[in-house]
Amino acid sequence: MTMYTYTWNIKDFQDLFKRLKETDDHFSERFYSPVSSSPSFSDNLASSSNDLEQQYIWRFSVRPRGGKNSKEHMSAFLWSYQSDFERERGLTSRKIRYSVDIYRSTPTNSSTSIPTLVKLKTKRGVETNTFNFFTHESAWGSSEFCAFSEIFPNNERNQKVDLVVKVNFFDLAQTTAIPNDSINDDITVCKRYTPSLDKYFDNETYSDVEFSFDCGSKLKASRVVLASRSAYFESMFEGSWKESKLFTIPIESVKYECFKLLIRFIYTGRLANGLDFDILLNLYVEAEIRGIEELRDLVSSQIIRHHQISSENWEQYLILGWKTSNKKLKEVGLKYACDNWDAVKSTVGMQRVLSSGVTEWVEELMAAKFFGYN
Repeated sequence: MTMYTYTWNIKDFQDLFKRLKETDDHFSERFYSPVSSSPSFSDNLASSSNDLEQQYIWRFSVRPRGGKNSKEHMSAFLWSYQSDFERERGLTSRKIRYSVDIYRSTPTNSSTSIPTLVKLKTKRGVETNTFNFFTHESAWGSSEFCAFSEIFPNNERNQKVDLVVKVNFFDLAQTTAIPNDSINDDITVCKRYTPSLDKYFDNETYSDVEFSFDCGSKLKASRVVLASRSAYFESMFEGSWKESKLFTIPIESVKYECFKLLIRFIYTGRLANGLDFDILLNLYVEAEIRGIEELRDLVSSQIIRHHQISSENWEQYLILGWKTSNKKLKEVGLKYACDNWDAVKSTVGMQRVLSSGVTEWVEELMAAKFFGYN
């Protein structure tokens, strides 16, 4: 499962392509990722009340004109920087598992529509590398990361191009499959939900309960499967809830498609790629209500990774992050608001935040605006 994703928006890449020389780098700001939960690393860490002290420091760079031997490709590199806690503990290297995705932002004809993201082909996938500080191995990347023919539609190099770079960090201790966005298929995400019971999903032969919905649809399931893999459903079926005695359980105020995704995840540990933003938002709420943390975290990662935040939806990230104490969603929302204040200050989303009646939310947003948010 993805521990953290850093998103970097590169506006007007075509201008960088024209202005910079070969081998000139364009750097992101510094950003931070959680430390690995690998036991060999964690044993070297002392407890600390300051989260920032136990985070890795990075920057990402692109070389818009490539290099002398890669004139038809953009180069890209991930740079490591020794943090205070690493320096204090004498740590001169760090091992991480990560991937880098790059998207071209395609504008729409409508000024109110959200631009779509087109994923570009690159020469790198998921990698595990050791970054050695103060050596040539303090950065890893590729001089031929992405071809210009991918970046510039129809090879028109004067055309406006905005890029979105996503750096995904994975847990070294993870033993299950890592999502591969190049495959439009289900993603295995959680060892707890193995073996997969996909062939038993919504199968009448192996079902002893069904859920009904306002639309008229019904979904069949096994009480044993649901209870063994979800504390929420275990409580529902153990006898204290009225639903424990029902064969058909009505599900109100939840769409059939959303609830079906939740139940299927319990059976298989998988979630399909390419889900709509609104479906993911609803699924996140349902996973939060029912305490299915693995699904909630996966949906959160998909929202951040696969859907571009904009002035039309930024407050949804922020409010959802506040309501559910999701630090990543909150960070994405706050950072976007701070970086695009003129674009969001008069939006309906800003009115939603200001009229929420939650003083802490408004204070945090104002503090981020005036003092910055990194």
